[in-house]
Amino acid sequence: MQTTKIFKHLLLSITILLLGFGLTNEFLFDEWEQSLAQQETALTKLQQENQAAEKYRAERDALQEKVAEAEKNYKQIENYLPVEDKFDQLFEDVKVHARQANLTLLQNDNFHQPYKAGLNQSPLTIQLRGRFPDQLKFLSWLSEYSRVIVFPQQEVTNNGGDTVMLLKGFAPVDVADKTSKKNGEFVASVLNP
Repeated sequence: MQTTKIFKHLLLSITILLLGFGLTNEFLFDEWEQSLAQQETALTKLQQENQAAEKYRAERDALQEKVAEAEKNYKQIENYLPVEDKFDQLFEDVKVHARQANLTLLQNDNFHQPYKAGLNQSPLTIQLRGRFPDQLKFLSWLSEYSRVIVFPQQEVTNNGGDTVMLLKGFAPVDVADKTSKKNGEFVASVLNP
């Protein structure tokens, strides 16, 4: 009888434990699991936002480096661009060096549309007559000129003694607007339509 009684108590204890575990699991652990799931969802969302923010920061830093490099390059190149208020000096230099090379300046055309703020191209047409070695001397000077001049179209003709050289091209002209420099610092200029 003792064994039956112990067996009944054991069975009753196991039943109470199972009911207690089931009720605890139903009411207490379920809330904890829901809270844990919400926290995991919030953590995943924050991790995704942090990854997006890190990616943005990396892209922003890379772009800032590129902008700084472009500003540095522009400042170096800017020294070689003829500026609008000193552009006439280019034509004076061409006249002087043509005379020094014993060449006759037949045409010196720089007609252009009105400049806009920013980088412009001023067309240039130069026609010189003289001996070919003198032409080469002038071209040598022109290749070492301190400003950028581009002559993609060149013609050399000889009509019985004198050689005529025709150079057609352009010179880039940097035209500053009112916002291009502020307190000696570079500020990107805006092209006006």
